[in-house]
Amino acid sequence: MIKKYKKFKENIDHRGLYFIVDSLETIIFALVVVLILRGFLIENTKVIGSSMLPTLQEGNNIFITKPDYFFGSPKRGDVIVFPHSSGNLYIKRIIGMPGDEIDIKKGNIYINGDKYEEDYILQKISTGREGDIDYPATVPDNSYFVLGDNRNNSSDSRLESVGFVEEDNITGKATLRIWPLDGFGLIE
Repeated sequence: MIKKYKKFKENIDHRGLYFIVDSLETIIFALVVVLILRGFLIENTKVIGSSMLPTLQEGNNIFITKPDYFFGSPKRGDVIVFPHSSGNLYIKRIIGMPGDEIDIKKGNIYINGDKYEEDYILQKISTGREGDIDYPATVPDNSYFVLGDNRNNSSDSRLESVGFVEEDNITGKATLRIWPLDGFGLIE
């Protein structure tokens, strides 16, 4: 009887050890996968503030995809995420491309002399909200002029404190709203 008990106990000890080792391997593998996904493919973030209304609301959780710009360049109209010197991530829309001449007159944006038409903004830029840069402004190489969709409540490229966003500083493209569920969908 004692021999059977010892054999039974050894089996339990081995099975318990194998269970712990298998569990640790699974946890480590899952962590590596998450770190790879977060580092190179996708990341999630929460929208803070109202600068992207009506496209994005405060509290929205979004996915940022990173590979979009590994093989191509950002495009006019893309909603991008980039770090600001304040330590916060900013979410803005690309309006001006490298080499574009940007001007703001009577609340309207002009790109290379042509009025830029937009159907996603709340309202035109109010007088006094043109920012502190000199117009017309030419977008430098490898940089972008970005604006929030809520033009009268956004810190963006109109301000020297934000300025033009260099392509190397873009964290990724905001592509999918995941929360709240009634707003789930692609970000356009």
